[in-house]
Amino acid sequence: MKMGMKIIVAITLLALLIMGAVSYSYSGPSSGFTVQGFTGASQPSFTLYYADWCPHCKTIKPMFSEFASSGSVSVKGKPVAVRMVSPEKEPEKMGSTQVKGYPTLMYSDSNGDEEYTGPRTVDGFMQFLESKV
Repeated sequence: MKMGMKIIVAITLLALLIMGAVSYSYSGPSSGFTVQGFTGASQPSFTLYYADWCPHCKTIKPMFSEFASSGSVSVKGKPVAVRMVSPEKEPEKMGSTQVKGYPTLMYSDSNGDEEYTGPRTVDGFMQFLESKV
């Protein structure tokens, strides 16, 4: 094999190795990881914590994005902030909420945080918020 061809093969193999390592490192966290989140707001909030690499997040993001488009919803005449946060992209928006995986939906108010585990629908979100406000 010629020297030029050996260099090309070596560079190609190195590039594949690097791509594999990067892909593995972004394949998602192992179970039990935590991310510090948002709490203690003067206004209640309902937040979707997501990651772009997460297949379940890719499913819920379009619907939640539409739900959160105005930035808040009115529940029993009171505003609840609705937002989407990617801890990997926006670590400055995180506070003290414990996020165990993605996607996580979290209700936060002056009493602390509560994870939403109900139906992933607008009706489900609204019923949950009505029970909290």
